[in-house]
Amino acid sequence: GESAFLRALYYFQLVNLYGKPYCADNLSSPGVPLKLSQIVEDKDYTCATVEEVYSQILKDLKLAEECLSQTAKKNFPYRADIAAVYLLKSRVFLYMQNWKDALAYAQKTLNVNGNLLDLKSFSGEEVLEESSPEIIFSMGGYVLAYSIQTFRGMSNNIWKNCPGYVISDDLVKAFDDEGKNDLRTRFYISKDTVGYKGDRLSIPYTEAWTFRKVLGWVTSPRNLSDNFLFRTAEAYLNGAEAAALAGEETEARSLLKTLRDHRLLVSRPITESGQALVDLIRLERQRELCLDGHRWFDLRRCGMPEMIHEVTINKGQVQEYRLAKGSDRYVLPIPKKVLDKNPALVQNP
Repeated sequence: GESAFLRALYYFQLVNLYGKPYCADNLSSPGVPLKLSQIVEDKDYTCATVEEVYSQILKDLKLAEECLSQTAKKNFPYRADIAAVYLLKSRVFLYMQNWKDALAYAQKTLNVNGNLLDLKSFSGEEVLEESSPEIIFSMGGYVLAYSIQTFRGMSNNIWKNCPGYVISDDLVKAFDDEGKNDLRTRFYISKDTVGYKGDRLSIPYTEAWTFRKVLGWVTSPRNLSDNFLFRTAEAYLNGAEAAALAGEETEARSLLKTLRDHRLLVSRPITESGQALVDLIRLERQRELCLDGHRWFDLRRCGMPEMIHEVTINKGQVQEYRLAKGSDRYVLPIPKKVLDKNPALVQNP
């Protein structure tokens, strides 16, 4: 059961990096090679289609569900259980635009574990901890936080805080409508003084938004991953989006309201309908799942919008990078070393 779950998870990750998003127009487009045998075979591999890869993912998840529904939870959260299978099936069906099954498996997930961390009463430092009531499955440690902010604190009476990356304007703007009422602006991201003053190098002090779900400057091992991380919060969002798009708006509002009740100081009634409700759920998804490994895939499956990224380079000059709407660059190129070993493969455009 665990093996089938993991193979489904890996192929789902791969096909959403190296294949086009799942939709009627892309079903016959190249996905990734399917290698299902246990032995080494001396042959060239070609890409299965997007439809074929998704079909294999669902086969593996069917087997995982059959097996893990008969077992007890082991070595939580590093061993997959039935809740992890249900949540991944919800995610896969959501990407396939199968709203009915995406909602059904989100509800199955929440029937096993519907717990949420209530930020109104949270007194810890890091929200992503093994002890969190909403963790379903994880794999390894949170590596990304170390790359973002490796040091923060006083050294020789000098405040040194030079994160490699700060939170994007786009993500900060996503929190504008609730502001300080949204407790995630304290526990997921937070405004901080960044800068450094030294003898040979000084970086002017300024205020910036930094990542705080996991404290990168804390050197002890972190026990949750930034990629293969499964939380009940995603089940609420998967279910809400699927319900809204299936026309079950009362259920969609209820699921979203439950999540927001645990994230906001004051959670207003949700009255949106139609596309406004879908937009609110997807905005909530951007806020809730920030830096959990979902955003790139969500952009792909929701129309591949234009993206503009500005980087400040030498002497304050700003370099703009633009990803056009629907660009082929929403699909990653196959690495050259893979093409060299498998000449039957064709490079993505």
